[in-house]
Amino acid sequence: MVYPEIVTFLVSGTKYYVEVDIAKDGCNREAPHCHVTDGKQRIAQVSLSPIEFNGMPAEIADKDRKRILEAISEQLPTLEYAYNHNRKYGTN
Repeated sequence: MVYPEIVTFLVSGTKYYVEVDIAKDGCNREAPHCHVTDGKQRIAQVSLSPIEFNGMPAEIADKDRKRILEAISEQLPTLEYAYNHNRKYGTN
Protein backbone atom coordinates (compact mmCIF):
# COMPACT_ATOMS: atom_id res chain seq x y z
CA MET A 1 0.00 0.00 0.00
CA VAL A 2 1.24 3.49 -0.86
CA TYR A 3 0.65 6.24 1.70
CA PRO A 4 0.43 10.03 1.36
CA GLU A 5 3.62 12.03 1.83
CA ILE A 6 3.41 14.14 4.97
CA VAL A 7 5.63 17.20 4.87
CA THR A 8 5.57 19.67 7.75
CA PHE A 9 8.44 21.83 8.96
CA LEU A 10 9.06 24.77 11.26
CA VAL A 11 10.37 27.88 9.54
CA SER A 12 13.62 28.78 11.32
CA GLY A 13 13.46 31.98 13.35
CA THR A 14 9.65 32.09 13.32
CA LYS A 15 6.68 30.51 15.03
CA TYR A 16 5.26 29.32 11.69
CA TYR A 17 5.09 25.91 10.06
CA VAL A 18 4.74 24.93 6.41
CA GLU A 19 2.72 21.89 5.37
CA VAL A 20 1.47 20.17 2.22
CA ASP A 21 -2.06 18.88 1.71
CA ILE A 22 -2.42 15.13 2.09
CA ALA A 23 -5.94 14.95 0.64
CA LYS A 24 -6.07 13.74 -2.96
CA ASP A 25 -9.02 15.97 -3.89
CA GLY A 26 -7.33 19.11 -2.52
CA CYS A 27 -4.16 18.41 -4.48
CA ASN A 28 -6.07 17.79 -7.70
CA ARG A 29 -8.37 20.78 -7.35
CA GLU A 30 -5.73 23.52 -7.15
CA ALA A 31 -2.31 24.40 -8.53
CA PRO A 32 0.63 23.18 -6.42
CA HIS A 33 0.78 25.06 -3.12
CA CYS A 34 1.53 24.68 0.54
CA HIS A 35 0.04 26.15 3.69
CA VAL A 36 1.47 28.25 6.49
CA THR A 37 0.17 27.45 9.95
CA ASP A 38 0.63 28.96 13.38
CA GLY A 39 0.84 25.45 14.81
CA LYS A 40 -2.93 25.23 15.23
CA GLN A 41 -4.61 26.46 12.08
CA ARG A 42 -3.80 27.36 8.50
CA ILE A 43 -3.36 31.09 8.10
CA ALA A 44 -1.93 31.44 4.59
CA GLN A 45 -1.46 29.63 1.30
CA VAL A 46 1.69 29.89 -0.82
CA SER A 47 1.93 28.96 -4.51
CA LEU A 48 4.90 26.77 -5.40
CA SER A 49 5.31 28.22 -8.90
CA PRO A 50 5.99 31.06 -8.63
CA ILE A 51 6.71 30.99 -4.90
CA GLU A 52 4.41 33.70 -3.56
CA PHE A 53 1.66 34.21 -1.04
CA ASN A 54 -1.89 33.88 -2.37
CA GLY A 55 -3.01 37.06 -0.63
CA MET A 56 -1.07 38.79 2.12
CA PRO A 57 -1.91 37.56 5.60
CA ALA A 58 -1.90 40.62 7.85
CA GLU A 59 -0.96 38.66 10.96
CA ILE A 60 2.44 37.62 9.55
CA ALA A 61 5.19 40.24 9.93
CA ASP A 62 7.19 41.22 6.84
CA LYS A 63 10.42 39.67 8.18
CA ASP A 64 8.60 36.38 8.80
CA ARG A 65 7.02 36.42 5.33
CA LYS A 66 10.50 36.70 3.84
CA ARG A 67 11.78 33.80 5.97
CA ILE A 68 8.78 31.68 5.03
CA LEU A 69 9.31 32.23 1.30
CA GLU A 70 13.04 31.48 1.66
CA ALA A 71 12.31 28.24 3.55
CA ILE A 72 9.81 27.17 0.90
CA SER A 73 12.36 27.91 -1.82
CA GLU A 74 14.96 25.79 -0.02
CA GLN A 75 12.50 22.90 0.40
CA LEU A 76 10.84 23.26 -3.01
CA PRO A 77 11.85 19.85 -4.44
CA THR A 78 10.49 18.09 -1.35
CA LEU A 79 7.27 20.12 -1.37
CA GLU A 80 6.67 19.56 -5.08
CA TYR A 81 7.35 15.84 -4.77
CA ALA A 82 4.92 15.48 -1.86
CA TYR A 83 2.23 17.53 -3.57
CA ASN A 84 2.43 15.52 -6.79
CA HIS A 85 2.64 12.22 -4.91
CA ASN A 86 -0.49 13.13 -2.93
CA ARG A 87 -2.41 13.91 -6.13
CA LYS A 88 -2.35 10.17 -6.78
CA TYR A 89 -1.86 8.61 -3.34
CA GLY A 90 -3.40 11.15 -0.97
CA THR A 91 -6.24 10.42 1.39
CA ASN A 92 -9.81 10.44 0.10
